[in-house]
Amino acid sequence: MHTALLESLKAHRPKLRTRWEHKLRALPPSSAMAEPDALIHLMDWTLENFFQELTHKARRQQRHLADEPCPCGMNPLLAYFVTAEDALLEIIFTEEKPWLALDPGNRETELAWIRGALQRVASREIGAFCAVCQHRKGAHVHGDQPPKDSPKPACPATDANRKAV
Repeated sequence: MHTALLESLKAHRPKLRTRWEHKLRALPPSSAMAEPDALIHLMDWTLENFFQELTHKARRQQRHLADEPCPCGMNPLLAYFVTAEDALLEIIFTEEKPWLALDPGNRETELAWIRGALQRVASREIGAFCAVCQHRKGAHVHGDQPPKDSPKPACPATDANRKAV
């Protein structure tokens, strides 16, 4: 990672966060957990992890957000990270003087490194959320019929609540 570009991105962190929040609030939430007011509290932590990823010397396998499995599409972090990447690219292409100083071959390499760092953070967080999702493959979802071999609820009220949901 080119040092001047990294320092410039860090200097633009407040503007990046503001643009990211604006973009996130512009999207309709996919669920209650995807409400921007719930997600904006994670932004500083995510940016810290992103900058740590940028400083790693060893290159890791590049992954794309679209490659991440989310069978139900309800993961609130999907839109969260897509808007993060959008805001990041906006900052790079409109604000970054060091970006323009790079020769075109290095620009492509640096852009891949930047996007890869964000996507590695996204991959970990999206995967962690999907791991506990009740909609993941094989999970029992409220309102669905439980598998035939699952035990009946011990309390009749629980069964009535399940039907009401």
